[in-house]
Amino acid sequence: MAGRSDLPTIDDSDPALLAMTRSVRDQAVLFVANYSARATGPFSVSTLGKAQLLEGEGLTGDVVSHSGAVDFGGLTGYGYAFVLMDKR
Repeated sequence: MAGRSDLPTIDDSDPALLAMTRSVRDQAVLFVANYSARATGPFSVSTLGKAQLLEGEGLTGDVVSHSGAVDFGGLTGYGYAFVLMDKR
């Protein structure tokens, strides 16, 4: 099944943060990771859909979706999260 990968915009200047989406039809998985030993502060990722946390380690707050973005409370050092984005 063909899909699409994107690197969405992160609303944070921390160069250690990575965000990537893999989309198929009306769903996508958003992956975010902190490649630094130090924790991040809150940040947002520009992407569409209703967020549901699938798996994560080191989340320091809630994952909340709203108009065109997903807000993260932060990630500890080397923290990550996989988030299902339902675009229906």
